[in-house]
Amino acid sequence: MTVAALVGRALADLGVGHAFGVVGSGNFHVTNALRAGGVPYVAARHEGGAATMADAYARTSGRVGVLSVHQAAGSPMR
Repeated sequence: MTVAALVGRALADLGVGHAFGVVGSGNFHVTNALRAGGVPYVAARHEGGAATMADAYARTSGRVGVLSVHQAAGSPMR
């Protein structure tokens, strides 16, 4: 089992209600592990929007929302 799979399973087991983020090479495996653990995921175009979604979700639902972004988010790939 990979570290990403363990992290995804642990977060799902702890009751994470929803995940939000910007998927990239740095968080692809953890994001897939969250999904495999049954955590719904909403992709965003910008990390600021994803953070706002996670915050709003947590405040309105009373459940834990997580934010997952990859390294160098928002910068062009070169």
